Amino acid sequence: MHTPSSKLPGLLAVVILLAAASAWAETSAVYHIHLNNAGERQTPALIVMELDRGRPVAGVLTQPYNIVRGSRHYFWGSLAFVQLDVSGLTSEGGTLRGVATAQDVRIELNSQLDHATLSGDYVGMIGQREVNGGVLGVAAPRVRAQDADAALLYFNTPYPGSNNDPRWNGSAIRAIGLLALKQGQLIDGTMTGASPMSSAYGAKNQVVPRVPLAGGRSGYLAMSPGTTFTTQRVTGGVKDGRLEADIVVNAQDHGELTYRVNALVMGDSLFGEYVIVENGEATNHRNQVVGHIGATASAIARAPARPDMTEAQAKLYAHLQWLFDNPYCGGLFGSDLGLTRTSCTGDKQYDNPPMAGASAPIAMPLLASMSDDPVLRAHAMLAAQRGGHYLVSRRTGATRTPTTYKHMFWINFWMGRAFLDLHAATGDEHWLDRAKELADTLARVQLASGTWNWVDEASGKTGQSNRRHDREWDDIPLQCGDWLYFLGRLRVEAGVTDYLEMERKAAAWLRVAVEEQVEHHGVKYLWQERGDGAGEIEAIGPTFYALYLLDFAEKFDHEHLKKVMRFVDENLLARGADGHLIVKSFQPRHPPGFHAASTMRYALVNLKAARKTGEPGYQQQAGLLMASVLAMSDPRSGAIWGVPIPPDMTAYARGFQHPYTVFAADLAASMHQFIQIDKAAAEAGHMLPQQQ
Repeated sequence: MHTPSSKLPGLLAVVILLAAASAWAETSAVYHIHLNNAGERQTPALIVMELDRGRPVAGVLTQPYNIVRGSRHYFWGSLAFVQLDVSGLTSEGGTLRGVATAQDVRIELNSQLDHATLSGDYVGMIGQREVNGGVLGVAAPRVRAQDADAALLYFNTPYPGSNNDPRWNGSAIRAIGLLALKQGQLIDGTMTGASPMSSAYGAKNQVVPRVPLAGGRSGYLAMSPGTTFTTQRVTGGVKDGRLEADIVVNAQDHGELTYRVNALVMGDSLFGEYVIVENGEATNHRNQVVGHIGATASAIARAPARPDMTEAQAKLYAHLQWLFDNPYCGGLFGSDLGLTRTSCTGDKQYDNPPMAGASAPIAMPLLASMSDDPVLRAHAMLAAQRGGHYLVSRRTGATRTPTTYKHMFWINFWMGRAFLDLHAATGDEHWLDRAKELADTLARVQLASGTWNWVDEASGKTGQSNRRHDREWDDIPLQCGDWLYFLGRLRVEAGVTDYLEMERKAAAWLRVAVEEQVEHHGVKYLWQERGDGAGEIEAIGPTFYALYLLDFAEKFDHEHLKKVMRFVDENLLARGADGHLIVKSFQPRHPPGFHAASTMRYALVNLKAARKTGEPGYQQQAGLLMASVLAMSDPRSGAIWGVPIPPDMTAYARGFQHPYTVFAADLAASMHQFIQIDKAAAEAGHMLPQQQ
């Protein structure tokens, strides 16, 4: 499939340079604003607003994170929207204040613009519901219609009668239109029966480079083609603030169809509807379409590293920018409208939303903290928050947790960590409340032993998932160390002591398991993966448990810590093919290079142990492991992963599996902590680990 820009050799490069907030007075701008906790089940509402010479002139309010469940494994967001009366809003001196109204909507904003970031709070009514909470948004110059070179459209239920046709279930009832523009006129395009992807399982997955996203960005879109469309021609264009288009296709089992689109252009976003023309007559099939319009050569990402950065800081920064660029982190979280349309692929639900959604909240605030580029900071923070909203919108049932593959409850640790990272980065209590809700669920499903295992999201029932003979390991509390780390952070960093007894109960069980080498299904320490004959050992549990002991345990016990670290040293330390020291890590479907995250996490464990105990052996091993991680940096992409990243994004998307992007984010977080401890030690005159 070709991209909308494939026939446009002269793309307009849009370089967004933002200075002080006062500079906006003479510009036309678009704001994308999240209203936290304004939608159903603590989901947000989204305002897209246009400003002309600093004055609000138009806006739309939509709630795309209100999720409708379409079938067993597929979700899509509500596309309903209302146009706002923004005459009651003022934008002066970097503030955006006043009241926006529409039908049964009244939103009073009190927010401040700092370069490209809008933050503050709001109160109001949506229907009969009182709403209030924090505001986070991004501001960007508005691209004129005659300067836009592409439009990206997300269609709902594209086939006539597909709402009631059992053949067109979850994977088939969406489509993506990619249209090329010149001087406001459509000149080319394709339409594909597909949905944006958050999992790489599927041989047909492909990546489209540089589609328009929210806030003037462009990025990579990963999609999984489903039903077959052959695009014949496109006609139409943008005029008087609307996109009107006819997209003529040959559709699988339906012959020639025309998708007649009529959409409002609000800033860089599209909101509207379409009808289908079949055999020359409009059918009664009418549904909604949303999307974005913009310039695909937008140069926002890849801001240079500061000259004062150390080698480690520069490589971390490049790794974070790679995450911001790639289709499974920055691209996926570059648009609320696209994100809420994402789907996994296949009946096995390998998507695992707690892992897929947590990558942006963990990594993007780090990128924002390191960058001098205000636009990159703004987009990184909004991407982080979109990840949190994605997680909130996917929660279901009695446990308020997303559905995971075969109810593997431990995966929700990543969601809890994302909420805590968002709270730390934004200060918004909304995210702390979500973390406490997960802790409430932990308390509800904790077993008598003090551990957790398989949990059915809908009912909260716990037990053993043994639908397949090799799933008996599901009831091994492999990730008890992860949950302790989450509870410790909640208590120590966020000051929430409500769950101390639950934490103590789990900590007591895991201590006994380590000290007495408890066996379960023939596995010692409960840190061994399901065997499939291999008996591989997993690095996640013991390394997170070691961090818990160093950072959050009520009483530090060095002898106990040494036993945990000895387990890692004896079972997981190895020399890689390049001779560097690594920490092996195993899960059957992890991509190559997964050991990079565990190696960095264990480097941090050793550094913290050195600081806690003063023993030089820890310090030396911390330096060796950090040197190994630095050597894993790919000079082409900037990714720190231990194996080359394919330059072809489609090859990358098929091989990386988006849920495991969370480990690339975890690597960045561990590396950031390591660097900060190093820096503090140097400033205090302490000897540093020898990173060589």
